[in-house]
Amino acid sequence: MDNFHKNIFLHQATFSSQSHDSHMYFPYVKTMYTAGYALSLISLTIAITILCLFRKLHCTRNYIHIQLFVSFILRASFIFIKDSVLFTDEDFYHCDDYPVRIYCTL
Repeated sequence: MDNFHKNIFLHQATFSSQSHDSHMYFPYVKTMYTAGYALSLISLTIAITILCLFRKLHCTRNYIHIQLFVSFILRASFIFIKDSVLFTDEDFYHCDDYPVRIYCTL
């Protein structure tokens, strides 16, 4: 085996070990952002409840904040729905199956 083929083999072996390490890393990241979104969802729900219950807090600025909080709650809810639909099987690793696409948005 010449040097060129040895380097390719070593590169593939290194990539496969890095890929295995990243497979172990992603469930921890998913757990952390799920906990963060859950905490955010609970906090925002409490904040909206407080702003809606006390009549002295009813003003235009607080109505705008309530709408902002509702949008954050909807975003967190949709992320939970997306995770429950896409990642029901924990053993299945999705990153290898879908090609990387770069989207340019303005």
